[in-house]
Amino acid sequence: MKANETWRRTVLIAAWVSIALICSPTVALRDAGWGALLVPFFLLPVWAPYAVVLLRLRSHKLQEVKKGLAVAVAGGSAAFVLAILLAFVRHDALGFEGRTFVAGLAAFALTQTVLVAGAINTYYSLERAPGDGHLLRTRFALLGAWAFVVLLLALISAPISPEVKRIAANEASATFMLRTLVTAELTYAQTYPPGFTDGLNRLGTGSGSPNADAADLVDPVVAGRAGGTNSGFVKSGYRYTYIAGRRDAKGHISRFTITARPREYGKHGVRSFFTDESGVIRATTEDRAATVRDQAVN
Repeated sequence: MKANETWRRTVLIAAWVSIALICSPTVALRDAGWGALLVPFFLLPVWAPYAVVLLRLRSHKLQEVKKGLAVAVAGGSAAFVLAILLAFVRHDALGFEGRTFVAGLAAFALTQTVLVAGAINTYYSLERAPGDGHLLRTRFALLGAWAFVVLLLALISAPISPEVKRIAANEASATFMLRTLVTAELTYAQTYPPGFTDGLNRLGTGSGSPNADAADLVDPVVAGRAGGTNSGFVKSGYRYTYIAGRRDAKGHISRFTITARPREYGKHGVRSFFTDESGVIRATTEDRAATVRDQAVN
C-alpha cells in the first residue's frame, strides 16, 4: 500500500525547511567569510534527524518509510518542545536581536507542527503492522535523548553576547540612577522649603556649603552641570529627563517625573523607564518614553 502522496510531500518539505532554519546562521554570518560555511557542519547533530527523514521517505520499502515517519513524529515533537524551552530559558544568550530570534523560533516550531501532522497522516494512509508501535516508541526514546543533549549543549555553550551584556548593564544602571535621583529629591524636599527642585542643577555641588541652590546630593554629571542641562543628562547609554511639577500658591513643588530612554533603542537598551515622587519605577519595551501607566519593575 503506497503512502498518500500529498502528505508525504508535506513531510519532505517540512524536513527541508527545518534543515534550512537550523542552518540559517550561515546567512547571518556571511560577513565572516569561509568560516560561516562550517556552521552547518557544527550543527550536524541538530539537523541529522531531518536528513534521515528525507532518506527514509524516498525508499520504496514500506518498513523504511515507516521508520522515517517515526523519526519525523518523534523528532518533530522533541524539536517543538526544544524550541519553546530555548525561547524561554536562553533567549537572552544567543546574541540575536530579540524579535528576529523569537520569529525564527516561532517559524521553526510551526514547521515541526506541520512535520508531525504530515507524518501522522502519511502513516495512517499506509497498511499498519503489529510492530509499528514498538518502532515508534523506540524512535521516541532515542530522539528524546537527542533533544535533551542538544538543549543541554545550547544552555551550556551559548555565550552571552557583548551586546546583551552591555544592554543589561545599561538598564541596571538606569534603574539605579532613577532610585538615586528619587532619593536625592526626597532628601532635598525634606531639607529645603521649596519642596522638590525645579531642575537638576540644584542637586549638584556649589562653591560653598550645601544650600538650596547647590545641595551637594549628586555628582556634576547627574546634576546636569557636566555636559547636561538643568532638565537632563546622558549617562551609560541612557538619556534622563527631569520635569518638575507646578509650584503651588506658596511656591512649593510637590511633584516631579523622571524618564530614562536608551540613546539608541535596541543598541543601548530595550527598555525605557519612568519614575516620580512615589519612587515606583515603571518600564516599557516599546520604543517610546515610559509613563505612569506602564508596568512597575522590581
